[in-house]
Amino acid sequence: MVESENINVPVISRDPRIQTLPPVIEPPLREMPEYEGALADAVTEVVRSGEMEAEYDFRRAAEATALNDERVTGRLGARYEVIGVSLVEDKEARAFTPLLIVYNYDENKTLEISMTAGSEPEVADIVETDHAPPPTDAEIERAIGLARGDRRIASDLPDGFEAVAILASDVDAHERFYGGRYLAVGFGPADERMPRVRAIVDLSRERVLAVSTDGVGT
Repeated sequence: MVESENINVPVISRDPRIQTLPPVIEPPLREMPEYEGALADAVTEVVRSGEMEAEYDFRRAAEATALNDERVTGRLGARYEVIGVSLVEDKEARAFTPLLIVYNYDENKTLEISMTAGSEPEVADIVETDHAPPPTDAEIERAIGLARGDRRIASDLPDGFEAVAILASDVDAHERFYGGRYLAVGFGPADERMPRVRAIVDLSRERVLAVSTDGVGT
């Protein structure tokens, strides 16, 4: 049995004047104003670590059940990424039900897999959407690796440049990067806010579509 311990977790404030906890940026960015919304004393609540671990195990079990369901496997495609499992409140059942999000690279579609309530949830419904969910850590690493390996970047990229990646898929059907799994990758000094080298990476086709540079080597 895993031993449980108390963990103080910050409570999200409902005060509209306080939207987020203060950011922690290391090393500090140059030319950035001081954050004025820092809390002097953040309010916390006690959460048992065992409860967090039990919820994690429940999510993983729900994910495994869904990915082994024939109704799901037939729609995953050859290449897919599990974005995550969230718990959605079912007010009628007075319970939380798992919702699994999977991205199908072959079809460039997102699968929203709803599951039943209970200790052993089953697949209840599958909805296919064009919604672009946030990238996973694995996708970010793949996008950075593809960008870093592109000859247009690799030949001029200075040592020590940090890499970041964010979702670049458009939400408008008329835009260029709509309907695909596109990530914008940036490289630059850790203490600068804007990247000096940028790339658009298509994870569905695993290729770099565009590269731009700004002051590399200066």
